[in-house]
Amino acid sequence: MRLVSSLMLYLSLPLIVWTLWSGEDPAQRWVLAPLLGLLALGQWFTWQRWITLSRWLLIPTALVTLGALASFMLSENWVSTSVWQGWLDQLPGGLTLYQVRPSPLALAALFTLMLNLLLLSRLGLGSPALLLIVAGCTALLSARTLLHDPPHASALIGAPPALLTALWLLWGGQLARLVVPLLRYWQRILPPLAIAFTIMLVVLFGWQQQRQNDNDRLFAQIANDGDRIATLLATETDAHLKAMRRFASFWDMLGQIPTRSEWERQAKRYYEDFGYFRDIAFIDRDGKVIRVYPLRGNQALLGINLYRSQLEANAVLDRPLVYGIEGQTGIIDFLQGGRGVISYLPVRDIVDGELLGAVGMVVSVDNLLRSLLRQTHSRDRAIMVLDHQQVYFHGGPLANLSEWRYQRPVRIGADTLTLSVQPDLDLLLRQRDRVPEITLVFGLVLAYLVHMVLYVYRRLAQQHRLVSQTNDSLRHEITQRERLQGEIEWLARHDELTQLPNRRQLMNWWTSTNRHCRWR
Repeated sequence: MRLVSSLMLYLSLPLIVWTLWSGEDPAQRWVLAPLLGLLALGQWFTWQRWITLSRWLLIPTALVTLGALASFMLSENWVSTSVWQGWLDQLPGGLTLYQVRPSPLALAALFTLMLNLLLLSRLGLGSPALLLIVAGCTALLSARTLLHDPPHASALIGAPPALLTALWLLWGGQLARLVVPLLRYWQRILPPLAIAFTIMLVVLFGWQQQRQNDNDRLFAQIANDGDRIATLLATETDAHLKAMRRFASFWDMLGQIPTRSEWERQAKRYYEDFGYFRDIAFIDRDGKVIRVYPLRGNQALLGINLYRSQLEANAVLDRPLVYGIEGQTGIIDFLQGGRGVISYLPVRDIVDGELLGAVGMVVSVDNLLRSLLRQTHSRDRAIMVLDHQQVYFHGGPLANLSEWRYQRPVRIGADTLTLSVQPDLDLLLRQRDRVPEITLVFGLVLAYLVHMVLYVYRRLAQQHRLVSQTNDSLRHEITQRERLQGEIEWLARHDELTQLPNRRQLMNWWTSTNRHCRWR
C-alpha cells in the first residue's frame, strides 16, 4: 500500500502544475493550486519521517486555509467584504474576492487533509473520521462541478477538474496508508464511523439546502428591486401622460393656435415639473412644428415637417392630426439627437370640434430612467432596458457582475421591452447569509467529535472488559489455590486411606495439651 500511496502523490503533482500553467478560468486556481502543492509537499515530508519540517510547512498553510474558510463565516459587521478585497488588492493581478476565493467545500477538504497529516494519520486521533469528512466534501464538490450550476448562485460553485482530481489523489494516498490498521481494527472503528457518516450527510444536505434558500432570497431581493423600478416607470409614465392631457385640454378651451409667448408660459411649468422631457412642441395639421419649448437646443426643429423628417412615425402622427386620437411612438431616434418616446395629443376647438393640430411630448428614455434610479439603490446593480436586438439604456456598473439577472417586460411608449436587473458581485458577497457556512463547519466538527467520543468509549469499554476478565481469572485462580492449600494441609494431618488423624496430628495435639497444662 505504500507504493500505491506514493504513486497517487506523484500523479497529483503534474495536475497541480498543469492547472497553473494552462491559465484557464476560474481565478480560484491561484489559491487552490498553491494550497494543494504545499499539501502534497507536506504529505511527502511526513512519509519521509521529516516530521518537524512537515509541521513547519503544514501549520502555516493550514492557518491560511482556515482564514479563507473564516471569510465565509465572519459577519459583515466584523470584517467587511471591502476589507477582504483590500487585502487582495495588495497582490498583483487585480483579482476580486468572488473570483479568487474557492468553495467552502474545497477549503474544508484541504484543511482536514492537513489536519490528518499533522495528527500523523493515527486511528486513536480520528484519522478515519477525518478522511471520511474529506470524502464527503470532495464528493459534493465534484457533483457541483460536473452538474449544472444552481440558479442564482452567490459564490463560486465548483473547482477546476484537474485540481479536483489532484485532491482525490491526495486523499487516496492518505487512505492507502491507513488500509492495514483499518482492516485490523474495523470492528472497533465501524460503529462510530457509521454514526459520524450519518451526521456528515445531514450536515452536507442541510448546508446545501440553506445555501439554496439564501440564493433564492437574494434573487427575490433583486426581483423586488426590478419590480419596484417597473412600477415606478409605469406610474411616472401615467403621471406625465395625465399632465399632458391637461395641457392639451387647455389649448382645446383656448380654441386657437397658441402664440409663442402663450406657449412658452404654459409649457415651461410642465417642462420643469418633469425633468426628463426633451421638449414640448406644437404641430399644425400639416405636420409642421410651429412651437417648441425650450428653444435652446431645439431651435432647428422649428419649421420642420415631421411627415417628411420622421417617416417611421407617420402612422402615429396620423392618429392625432387625421383621426383626432392620441398616438405614441416606440423608442425612436430624435431629430436633435438622443432616443426616446414621442406622445402626440390632438388639440381641437372645443366649440366646433375642428382639429387645430397636436401637442408633441418628447420624453428622453435616458433621463426618465435615471430620474427613477435616483429613487432606488441602484449603484450596485446594472439596470438595462433592451430588446432582442439592442440595449436602449444601461445604468450602474459595467463589470464585476453576476452571471444571473432578473428580467421582466415593461412598456415604454408603444414598445414592450425587457427590464433587466443584474447584481454586482460585491453586493452578493455583502448580502449573502453566513449561517450556511457556519452550519457546515461546526457540523463537520461535530461529526468528528462524536466519532472520537464513541471511539474512545468503545476502546475504554474493551479495555474494561479485558481488565474484568483478568480479575475474574485471578479470582478463580486464588480460589483454586486456597482449595488446594486446604487439601494439602488436611493430607498432612490425616491418613489418606482411613481418613483418621495421623501421628503428626497426634503429636500436635499432645504438644498443645502439655503447653495448656503447664500454663494452668
